[in-house]
Amino acid sequence: MDPLKMSSKDRFDSCMKLADFYSQKVYNRQAYQWKVSIGLWTVLLVGTGFLYTNKVHIQTWVYWVIPLTYAFVWVRAIAFKNFMDQHGAHHFRQQAQALLLSEAHTVGDPPPSRSIVVWLRWCFQFVLAWAHQFEVITTVLIVLVAKSILP
Repeated sequence: MDPLKMSSKDRFDSCMKLADFYSQKVYNRQAYQWKVSIGLWTVLLVGTGFLYTNKVHIQTWVYWVIPLTYAFVWVRAIAFKNFMDQHGAHHFRQQAQALLLSEAHTVGDPPPSRSIVVWLRWCFQFVLAWAHQFEVITTVLIVLVAKSILP
């Protein structure tokens, strides 16, 4: 259907459906994210118990690689995707609100971000959200406990 021929109610409904779509993507991703995180923590704790029982020595670099890989490969990607989807949901809620205020409003795309801002968010978005901070800190603490008790 041509967006120019849609009624303001249809455009409003479309904007709200898009906002819900983006919000649902975030919700689904977070549910999956926590399952993976709890699984990793379980593997680290059970693995630490196994290694402790069998007196296995682990190289020091492994204690650095686990949390850094987890933070910059898994959590960073999830945080950035969540931010972008939350940004999309916010944009379409704003567009729906503007349609309520003026039937003549034309719905537009989200404004583009500057490339340096997108790059910085891509690298460090997980540092800004408490849930992602919690995941990384918990992983670091588990690894530190493992390092302190393993030979």
